[in-house]
Amino acid sequence: QPQENNSRDIEGNFPLHIAAKNGHLSICELLISWIEKTFANAFPTDVTNNYGSTPLHLAAKKGHLSVCQFLVGKVGSPENIKEGNDMGITPLSFAASNGHSAVCHLIIESMLDKRGINNGNNWRRTPLHFAAQNSLVSVCQKLMEFFPEEVKHRDITGNTPFHLAARSGHLETCETLIEKFDDLNAINDNGH
Repeated sequence: QPQENNSRDIEGNFPLHIAAKNGHLSICELLISWIEKTFANAFPTDVTNNYGSTPLHLAAKKGHLSVCQFLVGKVGSPENIKEGNDMGITPLSFAASNGHSAVCHLIIESMLDKRGINNGNNWRRTPLHFAAQNSLVSVCQKLMEFFPEEVKHRDITGNTPFHLAARSGHLETCETLIEKFDDLNAINDNGH
């Protein structure tokens, strides 16, 4: 395993994690090229840090589109794009929670099998929750295209994506969600 032979930082990040997190595409390309030449059948993009995050998780969180494009093309299994870290947060959820629409679209379009793309994290929030909270209208539309039922999904405190968009004051997002959300009287656990 190549990961055994490389240094990790205190968070368990390999050099590839660090390069991806900081958006250094040429270093990511160099590292993966070296690993692929040195270790047969290695999938360096699938390695995780102490928190269960892959380099794709970190690049998506920071919105590094070119690095995400490269990493998506290099994953050992397309299913790994959908994998959550130890908190259940997927690369798509990281991108949506940090307002990176282009990365969200890339990840959604990269899925061969879109089933399971909206698995909730430990708070039962799906990427649609994050996209709605951050007013990523085009991402909300794309997610609802594949998963119209997710507009009704409730997180651990009973919030739907509509609750989060309304609480954040995102009118255009609310207008988008209302097209599929038929229960405007839905109440969360706090009575809202």
